[in-house]
Amino acid sequence: MLICGVRLFYTGPVINTEMLVVMLSKHGIEATQEFVDLDRPEDGDLNREANVFVPEEDVVYLDISVEEAMKTIMSGGIYTGGLEEAAVVGKERVLP
Repeated sequence: MLICGVRLFYTGPVINTEMLVVMLSKHGIEATQEFVDLDRPEDGDLNREANVFVPEEDVVYLDISVEEAMKTIMSGGIYTGGLEEAAVVGKERVLP
């Protein structure tokens, strides 16, 4: 599904997506969530798959490798080896 003005940020169990939306809102990012299967009735299943969308204006593309990004994420932000020199490449995702 294509929704204008937002980007898909995460897909996973609703128990994770609800927590992620709250965490993002605490950082000023108004994320939304939507169930992947809209035809399935609401049954309280916390493992039901959902998408989290973030506003396009909150998306920043960086010129870093996947490995550097994962090191930063897994360290909780303690490791920032690739971020000091990272260039913001813009919405086009085209490297200069």
